[in-house]
Amino acid sequence: MTIDRKIIWQETKDYFNITLGLMLYTFGFTVFLLPYEIVTGGIAGIGAIIFYATKFPVQWTFFIINAILIVAALKELGLKFLAKTIYATIALTVLLDLAQKIVEQPDGTFYKLMGEGNDFMSLIIGCMLTGTALAVVFLNNGSTGGTDIIAAV
Repeated sequence: MTIDRKIIWQETKDYFNITLGLMLYTFGFTVFLLPYEIVTGGIAGIGAIIFYATKFPVQWTFFIINAILIVAALKELGLKFLAKTIYATIALTVLLDLAQKIVEQPDGTFYKLMGEGNDFMSLIIGCMLTGTALAVVFLNNGSTGGTDIIAAV
């Protein structure tokens, strides 16, 4: 019985910390990178490029590409291996949607917390936050999908 309790506690702790990491990522991405049209790497970066060009929401590009990759990888990696990735993909999609609604101004632009002309400072802060957030996710046995799925396959 104690082994089961330890496993449940560890999994609960992992999901809690993954959620905190995703919240930090969302904050860094939507407050410091998206308003200044700064592109990151991976699927979120692809989503940002598509958003800047077409206004198609970043979170939906992120979700669609990850869903395709997850479905393609399910047979190879299994549901148990991808469970936290599926959770993180869904949670990050929801968090990005909510955060963008918060920072969006009535005219459809995003509020620039650092002010105009502070693109470089926003880049530094945004990348520090998103990088730290991804480290938190990875250190708790999580993944945000994208190239992580390709590498695992």
